[in-house]
Amino acid sequence: MPSRRFIIGMLVAPLFAAALYVTLVTTRTYAVGIRFPSWSELVGWVVFVCIYSYPTGWLLGLPSYAVFQRLGWNGVVSYLIGGLVGGLLVAALFVAPFPEAEEEWFPMVLSSSASCAFFWFVAVREGHATYPPTAADAANCAARLSALVRRVTVGKVE
Repeated sequence: MPSRRFIIGMLVAPLFAAALYVTLVTTRTYAVGIRFPSWSELVGWVVFVCIYSYPTGWLLGLPSYAVFQRLGWNGVVSYLIGGLVGGLLVAALFVAPFPEAEEEWFPMVLSSSASCAFFWFVAVREGHATYPPTAADAANCAARLSALVRRVTVGKVE
């Protein structure tokens, strides 16, 4: 049976992603001169984004969590990179078909990665030996990431 921290993490992390996404998009639009929305509009946008963030978080998050636990990737860096990859997948699905929405990539990927780190903080961190992350964790993660990038980019022209 899942722990209470795991259930809380799965319920709160998608809400965190939605709130962060709306905050990033609103800040950007306000910076270019568009009026700042009212609080009721912000809450409405967060609820609207939650329609996407909860199913996406559960469909990608549950299998990712199981794989990470199985492989022993329990550090925060692993969750940040997993969120980055998941955010890129979701952005490719929802943003790539619309070229006029290309500025949505960054907030979507950043909120996804931060949401996974938030989940790690709530559900995984306690009792884990790699908290806080060490330099060896960062070096190991960087080596894995560079190996993954080499595998993905083999055969591509620079």
